[in-house]
Amino acid sequence: MLATKLQNRAPRIISAANGLPALPTLVIGLHEQVDAWLAYRQLPARPEIVQGKGSAQAWTVSRPQGTTLTLVSARDAGALAALVRPLPHYGRQSYIVFDGAKMIERGTWPMRVQVMKLE
Repeated sequence: MLATKLQNRAPRIISAANGLPALPTLVIGLHEQVDAWLAYRQLPARPEIVQGKGSAQAWTVSRPQGTTLTLVSARDAGALAALVRPLPHYGRQSYIVFDGAKMIERGTWPMRVQVMKLE
């Protein structure tokens, strides 16, 4: 239900064993599941700024090919269910921390300077 609400359409579920698609990807799970998934794929670990805070966190990771990976991680199923109403309203944030349905921290990642070589 959370994935459907966030994407405004039925999600396409892929196996955790499959490689990452070259499209924007949404990963939702319990804390230990998300952490194991990131480690298995050798992706950046949960950011320190959200670690151990609240009952649920969401954050984005920019991938080398330019697509975005969005992760939603919660302590338990109840904490995930609590995100259904509030989470879609924070789409412009890079990270957000919830305690139940209440947002307790949010922010955006610093802009990366892009170098373009002109010839």
